[in-house]
Amino acid sequence: MRAILKRHPIASAGFLLAVAATLFFAVKLIADTVYWADPAHRQQAAEEWMTPAYIARSWDVDRQALARHLDISRSDFNGRPTLKRIAQKHGVPVEEVINDVNRYLGLPQ
Repeated sequence: MRAILKRHPIASAGFLLAVAATLFFAVKLIADTVYWADPAHRQQAAEEWMTPAYIARSWDVDRQALARHLDISRSDFNGRPTLKRIAQKHGVPVEEVINDVNRYLGLPQ
């Protein structure tokens, strides 16, 4: 093994980077699968800390359609666009944005 590392240092480094990336994404895939397999994370009521992407995944709706409904784009925010930050951007109470999301999801007010 050491002979290969010494004879082909660039190829060995590339291989080790590929293995590290594979392990990283495998762990991420497993963690996401376990998280979203839990029924407690599906169809959660909207809260101010949630992002439109989180709500879309929780309710299995189109993320871009929800973002268009909330009149936001990714470039509007530096960081994650939580419902609280969306409300601040539009100058309305966060409860109004939460009610708007609930209407989009077809939930009673």
